[in-house]
Order: sequence, then C-alpha cells, then structure tokens
Amino acid sequence: MTTEAEFYDQAELWGQAPEPYQEHARQDLLDLLPAKAASVLDVGCGDGFITNALPARVRAAGVDVSRSALRHVRVPAALGSITALPFAAGAFDLVMANDTLEHIPAAGYDAARAEMARVARHYLLVTVPFMENLPGAQTRCARCGTAFHVNHHQRAYGTVELTGLFGPEWRPRAFVFSGAAPNPVEQAQRGLAAYLGLPVGWERAVCPLCGARRAAVFLDAGRQAEINALAWELRLETAVAHWPSRSECLVLFERCAEPEAAETFSGLRLVAARAGESVVVPGTAVPQAQHLVLETDADVCADPNTLRLEYDLESCLYRLPRPECLEAGRVIVPVWFSPRLCQSLSPQAFTDQLRPLWLVSAALQQAESARGLRLQAQALDAELQQARLQAQTRQAHLDTAQAQLAAELQAERQARAQALADQAAVWQQALEAERAAFAQYRVRWHELARRGLAIALAAALVMLVWLVWLSAR
Repeated sequence: MTTEAEFYDQAELWGQAPEPYQEHARQDLLDLLPAKAASVLDVGCGDGFITNALPARVRAAGVDVSRSALRHVRVPAALGSITALPFAAGAFDLVMANDTLEHIPAAGYDAARAEMARVARHYLLVTVPFMENLPGAQTRCARCGTAFHVNHHQRAYGTVELTGLFGPEWRPRAFVFSGAAPNPVEQAQRGLAAYLGLPVGWERAVCPLCGARRAAVFLDAGRQAEINALAWELRLETAVAHWPSRSECLVLFERCAEPEAAETFSGLRLVAARAGESVVVPGTAVPQAQHLVLETDADVCADPNTLRLEYDLESCLYRLPRPECLEAGRVIVPVWFSPRLCQSLSPQAFTDQLRPLWLVSAALQQAESARGLRLQAQALDAELQQARLQAQTRQAHLDTAQAQLAAELQAERQARAQALADQAAVWQQALEAERAAFAQYRVRWHELARRGLAIALAAALVMLVWLVWLSAR
C-alpha cells in the first residue's frame, strides 16, 4: 500500500510550471491576506508555489510531508504532518492550507482542522476545489481494480461545507471564488460517466493501494464519444445559469470569541484596480435570461483582470475576481453569485439538482442503445435474408451444375462404351481373321506333313531296296 508520504514524495509532482488558473488563485490569496497577519504558516506548502510568493513583510514558514517538495521552498520549512504540526499554540497570526484539506483521509480530518486552529492566533485561510463533483473524477486501477479519485480528493466543498469548517469560534470573513471556469458540458460529461459507473482516465494517476503509475482505466473511444454526445443533448440552460464558474474557493476565517450581530446586504459593487488603488465603478444591474448584467458608463472591460465583483453579507465579503465581460461597460453577474444562492451552495445538493438531467440522459442512452441494438438486429436479419437468398441461388446453381455434370458423365460413359464396343468389334474382326489365317496355316501344315511323310516313306523304300541290292551282290 502506498502511504501519503510516499505518494507526495514523488519528485515529478513538484516544481512544475503553474497553470494560469493557479497563478490567478495565488494572486487572489495574496490580495486576501490581512494587513495584521505578520506571521504566516503554510500547511501543506508543497514546493512553495504560494509560500515563496508571500510578501517580505510577513514572517513565513512552511510544513509538508514531502521532502522532495520542501527542496523547492525558499523560506524556513519543516517536515511534518497537518495532523501533528510541530509548532506551539498560537505560533502564527495566520495559518493557511491551500489545496490540502481535500486530500486528508477521514481518520485524520478532525485532527488536521484542530491543529490548524491550535497554531493560528487570529486567522485561518483555506483554498479548496469549489463545488467539485467527486464521482466525476473517479477511476479504477488497471492493476488491482481499486476505485480512487484521480487527484486523491476525499471530499468536496461548497459554501455550506466551508462556513462552519472550524467550528463556531472561527467566523468566515471572506469568500473569494477563483481559479478556472469549468465547462458545463464537460461537467455534464463527467456527471454522466459517474452516474453510469464509468471511470475517468488520467495519464498521471497513481493508485493509492498498489502504487501503480499510469494506473487509470481509460474508456473505449466509442463509449467516450457516446457520453460526449449525450452531454450535448442535455438541456443545460438552467444548469449553466446556476453552475459556479470558478474551480477554487478561498475562505478567510477570523477567531471571534463573541457572536456578532448579522449585518444587512451591502449591495453589489464592481471594483477596478487603478494605479494600485481600488475604485468602485458605479453601475446598474439589468436582469437577463440566465444572469444579471451590470451596465456601467466606463470602459472597464478593457482589462477584465483588474476587475472584481463583491458584496458584504453578514460581516463576510463575497468576491468574484475577473468576471466575464460582454463588451465595454457590461459585466456579467452570474446567478450563483447572488447573495442567498451563494450562501447555500453545496456539491451534494447541486448534484441532486442535476441528477434528473443525468437520469434523462441515462434513459436517452439506454433508448439509444436499444435503438442501436434494434437497428443492428434489423441489419443482421437483412443480412440473414440476403444470405438465405444467396444460399438458395447457390443451391440452384449447384443443382444445375450437378445435373449438367451427371448428363455429361452419362454422355461420356455412353461415348466411352460405344468406343469400347467399336474397339471390341475391331478386335473381334482381327481375331476372326487371325483364326482364319491360323486355320489356313493348319491346313497347309497338314498338307506339308503328309507330303513330308510320303517323301520319307519313299526314301525309306529306296534305302531298303538299295540295301537289299547291296546284300544281294
């Protein structure tokens, strides 16, 4: 079994060039740092991507379980676990954990949060994946069959889960929605694959049980194409409107001994960074079909990276950096960023809302599969009928060929029999001729024999007479 320390001690995990969304999240985190936080501990600091970027005014330190990662950190750093931080209580003004809490196994999750709260004097700051669909990133190990999240995430977070993350003593002071903008169709594809129990492939996945590298099972290309096509067929208008358009959420907590009175909504404002200062841009919110549009007179959309939407509600800041702009002076305010809806975002509840779409899509897939099977059966039946016709045609050809062959064989046999009869007649005539000649030879032989006998007898008589004559003398 691969331990947490062994997994994160892989050198290839660290020192990689950051993605643009990671750089955005880092800048948003730096903008969120309280001015009173003179000392900061980065728990799970990794290779120091954020720790090394902290301002010089801050006494920074890091802690991580990976020796390989700590080699990249340029501030004092310790080897240790979030469940047992090697620091005294209240040692730092602010303790933060960025993309860390979602990796902590359930057995150590409570201890991890308790340790962060113990070491922090005034503030806690966390960055987590926002509204993640955990089943949509599940895969299976090709070697041992273990099901696991491709990034080893253990849980998902929305504003509901984050609000009371560290208990009533720690109140959220700011929610900042950062990172990349998820593609709703891609999210639907992952949701469908998860609902159908299909794995998600990732080349860099490492099995947490057997440690196999490149362990993820990849879908057959045809199956993946079916899922992609079905996701496009979903009616996503409502889902897109409520789908959070950010992949990361940063939450700043402050230790508060006494409960505070709830404050009213401050009103939505558009803030632009100009010459190092933050300027509120006046505008009017105009409802549209799937969102609000904040119309302003200024050309604020020339550089959307300098803009942010924000409001205050119940002593907490809600901020959406780099909002989407339609054109000069028109900024989109997504529905999910509205005050009450934003406070009630939860991955499980959101998944439950989308489940009917997935059910419909699964039914569409089953119907499409049944239709495909029916078409295949019809095609096979047509092929069978064609094969039967071909077999009948070939049988007819075979019968004709057999009849022709039989006729040809009969004719050939008759011809050969006639030829043999003719040959036998010729041989019979020759035999009769030979017999006649033999009879003639036999008659002549008998004649010659008689003549020879007569000559012999005459000779014998002459010899006898001669002998008598001789004896008489």
